[in-house]
Amino acid sequence: MASLREIKDRIASVKGTIKVASAMKLIASSKLHKAQQSAEGLRRYSDALTSIVETLPAGAFKGLSTVTAPDAPVALVALSSNTSLCGGFNANVIRRAMQELERCPGATVFSLGRKMAEAMRRAGHPSPEDFNALVTLAGFEGAASLADRLMTACAHGEFSRVRLVYTHCITASRQEVIVRDLLPFVCEGGADDAEMELRVLYEPAPALIAEALLPALVRLELRTACIDSFAAECAARTVAMQVASDNAESLLSDLTLAYNKSRQQKITAEILDLLGGSV
Repeated sequence: MASLREIKDRIASVKGTIKVASAMKLIASSKLHKAQQSAEGLRRYSDALTSIVETLPAGAFKGLSTVTAPDAPVALVALSSNTSLCGGFNANVIRRAMQELERCPGATVFSLGRKMAEAMRRAGHPSPEDFNALVTLAGFEGAASLADRLMTACAHGEFSRVRLVYTHCITASRQEVIVRDLLPFVCEGGADDAEMELRVLYEPAPALIAEALLPALVRLELRTACIDSFAAECAARTVAMQVASDNAESLLSDLTLAYNKSRQQKITAEILDLLGGSV
């Protein structure tokens, strides 16, 4: 049976763990709130772009193609977190990214997040660059730059598709791994061409407006995925730290009970020794 000193040391260790887990939970919760605010701002911007797109004639986006070589390899943009202690968040998205690699042999992997980069490097698919800063709230310029780079590569025939693999934050306690195409980007206009010409005066021509909007829409899609993944990471870490705190509290209760029991047994034994010596 463990000594009183050992039990006391374990109690102190568990109390320290509870403090750390509680602090990490508060930090993750705060970051989740900021990510949700950022996502709301992106949603307003997206709504504004969508309203513009809906005013364009249906044929405005016809002829605009972001891919020139349908038989070229696939680019896989896979998002994880930079750190651990977030439950199964990283394991789930890495497993899904590996499944996509099996379906797309020869794919180039752009790893966003240190955990994804490490896993892909071990699997023989190192990322062309370090994109770890993109999975934070401060990664807008980097996301826009990567989106432009991918569009240019597709236009030059380097890639036939760009696939996104990231975690979507549904609620604070529920996340889901999403796999979808970023490029080729498909966008349809709003009402019939003749009807829109009667209602709206365009300057410049609708096709030129659509051509200008297309890069902005692709950048927005990638940045939205980055923010969504970051929010899901923070939500997963909040839940993980809550579970860790609950488990530590339960262990602390058991250790406290064991300590008190051992201490009572020791006191009883000492009393019996005193009584035996006085007889």
